[in-house]
Amino acid sequence: MGAVATREITSWLDVSEYPFEPKRLSVEGGRIHFVDEGTGSPIVFVHGTQTWSYLFRHLIRGLSKDHRCVAPDHLGFGLSDKPEAFAGTPAQHARNLARLLDHLGLKDITLVAHDFGGPIAMAYAQTHPDKVRKIVLMNTWMWGLRGDPHAEKIARYVTGIVGKFKYNHGNLAHQFVKPLFNDRSKFTHTVDEAYFGPFQDREHRQGPMRLMQAMIKEHEWYEDLWANRTLTEDAQMMLLWGVSDPHFGERYMNRMWAGFPLATVHRLEHCGHFPSEEKPDECATAIRQFAL
Repeated sequence: MGAVATREITSWLDVSEYPFEPKRLSVEGGRIHFVDEGTGSPIVFVHGTQTWSYLFRHLIRGLSKDHRCVAPDHLGFGLSDKPEAFAGTPAQHARNLARLLDHLGLKDITLVAHDFGGPIAMAYAQTHPDKVRKIVLMNTWMWGLRGDPHAEKIARYVTGIVGKFKYNHGNLAHQFVKPLFNDRSKFTHTVDEAYFGPFQDREHRQGPMRLMQAMIKEHEWYEDLWANRTLTEDAQMMLLWGVSDPHFGERYMNRMWAGFPLATVHRLEHCGHFPSEEKPDECATAIRQFAL
């Protein structure tokens, strides 16, 4: 892990699980960390919240044998900078993703996006349709959620007193990540440590909270994204979905499928919100076959 493998970081990150060389790039608001492993046609992994590129470690290790695997940490997440002044909207994260992929000169990209990473990646795909060949979406959405009772309940929680207190004082991984696993035996102590590690310092917890607050606040941005979905119609799409996800489960998959009726659908039974954690081998196999 080079310079990143300080005693502070290796106290919570098992580098045998995440054995990737750290790379850095200056973007809007600070410096992001990213993984760039392997050679071949590129696969770009885009995470959501409260996660970071660690989410895709199993897929990167397997797929980098045949592909160039790139996985950034959004600003405010993972091993990237965590500037207090950065608003952390999905549009800003999308611009930073574009900055990275332009810097790397990637083309014929397969995007693999999860959670908030879905709309962020789709924003890139809409503005760079000539660069994106295939898209894999995992437990995500890309339309405005105002009026969706479930999403509004989450938004009220994260903007309320209790939610803000938990973001500022609690273990984000244990409180917000673990409940979304269908098989909680996969949420080991090592996984808990890795997801909470970047946010141990209270002043570093703004990125996840701001992105969650954007779920409803950025309604118009999401609506524009959905309205312009035909901009990516030349890219092949696969929906790789944990259908036991209590948040973005089968209902969201079906709406995405209705918007992209030519998409291939790969249902992951008895799998929660984090397919790459609960069913990494099945995900890697599906992505490898799809990315050919």
